[in-house]
Amino acid sequence: MGGLTYVDSPGVSVTRLWARNFRSIRELRLDLEPLTVLVGPNASGKSNVLDVLRFISDALRSDLESAINARQGIGAVRRSAARGGRCDVEVGLKAEGDRFWMEYGFVLGSRGDTFRVKREAGTVSPSAIDGGQVRFEVKEGRITRPRELAGLGVDSSDLALPHLSRFLFPHMDSDWGRLRWKPSSFHDATGVLPFVSSMRFYRILPDAIRNPRMQVRSQMLAEDGSNLAPLLGGIAKRRSPSLGEIKRELGQAVPGLTDLKAQLSRGVMAVRLRHGVGESGSTVDLSQESDGTVRILGLLTALHQDFPPSLMGIE
Repeated sequence: MGGLTYVDSPGVSVTRLWARNFRSIRELRLDLEPLTVLVGPNASGKSNVLDVLRFISDALRSDLESAINARQGIGAVRRSAARGGRCDVEVGLKAEGDRFWMEYGFVLGSRGDTFRVKREAGTVSPSAIDGGQVRFEVKEGRITRPRELAGLGVDSSDLALPHLSRFLFPHMDSDWGRLRWKPSSFHDATGVLPFVSSMRFYRILPDAIRNPRMQVRSQMLAEDGSNLAPLLGGIAKRRSPSLGEIKRELGQAVPGLTDLKAQLSRGVMAVRLRHGVGESGSTVDLSQESDGTVRILGLLTALHQDFPPSLMGIE
């Protein structure tokens, strides 16, 4: 089972997702709700649907080559049924905010172990009727839209949007040279990139959580949950109400659980759970807890962390 949900997102949500020839996906077009649950048998493609969003997020947050290498190369990204190791891979999404909507996607041409950005395009349209629409398009390393930038060359091995966004969506008191779109119309559009790049996709691994961790500052839970102990330590130090919510809901899921503490000893942070009360109770560390208890603790921490991701995918 896989799921997608939005956590404290500031008026922006992904409402549509599409892909072609991506991993096991031949063709996908999926409308998303605030909570979307994917259910199906093993090897039916649920994880790859989540990975479409993760791939777009990774490529915009770091760079396209890193996102592809993290998936063992373009051969693993490209649908395996492609004949001769050659086909176009396409991914994209639609994001909607209170004042605008945006569609964005890109097509990768691939052959063997090589790839290039064959086409990248996006449209931003404000919801307000007095605003204008911005479109941009890059084909084979050349900008074709907007006309003010037409003909300029870009690196076809990476995505252009992170480098062009400030020119496409100006929000300061400047016309950025010849670009004279109304700054007020697109003030919120620049929030799309941070929104997409801050999405996280959790696959909680109990063994990664059980091992004690060095005391390091952590603001967001790692996708495997490995930094859970120092993260909970920071929540406790800030006296955040999130810790109480995690304790309460964990107690509902695990009968008899009465307390949770993140304790620092010799520079190492560990989580210990209290079962029962008084002399009959006992406190144990996570090495003695079941996989189910540890995994639920990881999921609850992901949901209640003080600095949540914009969109959360859970396997």
